[in-house]
Amino acid sequence: QTDPAAGRWAFIKAWRLMCLVCSPLFLGLAATADPAVVTLVGHKWVDSAPYVALLSLAMPFMAFQVLLAPLNNALGRPDLTAKSNLVGIVVFPLCFLIGLQDPVLDAIRHTTGLTGDMTGVAMAWLVAAPTLAIGSAWITKRIVGFSFGDIGRAVGAGMVPALVMGGVVTLAAHVLPPLAAPFTLG
Repeated sequence: QTDPAAGRWAFIKAWRLMCLVCSPLFLGLAATADPAVVTLVGHKWVDSAPYVALLSLAMPFMAFQVLLAPLNNALGRPDLTAKSNLVGIVVFPLCFLIGLQDPVLDAIRHTTGLTGDMTGVAMAWLVAAPTLAIGSAWITKRIVGFSFGDIGRAVGAGMVPALVMGGVVTLAAHVLPPLAAPFTLG
């Protein structure tokens, strides 16, 4: 509990492992949202696939942020967790409020081509999740002694291959002939 260097080492190692596991999952889901939704919950839900894809892009940031609370608590600093929670309490409702305003929503819809009512909510997640993760890391980093460079190096091990995989899967989906949803995932 009193060794920030050990906490830093454990955090970086946990984040690297989390990226190795979660990044391919989330980015893979983003790249295959249409067939994944059809396969898992049925064709009537296919209209939700773009939102599943957008939310999947926000989830690596949430996975990162979730690791900070146990670290803060283990180092005897639950106040940092409370401060991070306050960031989330402010950032998420603000992003949702802004994302649901008609001019903003119209601009998002025009830019993305999405037409559903959940467009603003999904885009708000894409802004709020990284903002919360960065804010929480900023709050914790002074105590633990990690830098954003440390995090970047830890992320690279899982995120870079996952981004390549997501790009290749997306490209393949556009180049190859269409397959039935379960076979697309196979």
